[in-house]
Amino acid sequence: MNILRSQYSISLTRREREILDLVALGNTDKLISKQLFISSNTVETHRRRLLQKFDVNNSCALIYRACKVGLL
Repeated sequence: MNILRSQYSISLTRREREILDLVALGNTDKLISKQLFISSNTVETHRRRLLQKFDVNNSCALIYRACKVGLL
């Protein structure tokens, strides 16, 4: 795992922020897609980009890292 990025180096789009918040609440991709009126594939793409931006491999690590940098 790379050195923890500062909150200033992680830039999220409005939609990525929405996805991150819903993932943190424990929602599945299918549920998120229904709530945001987008396809499950779009949710998967946003989640994959979030994992890349935070340099993690799973949702648990994503939430942990987002909390560490003050985004949750």
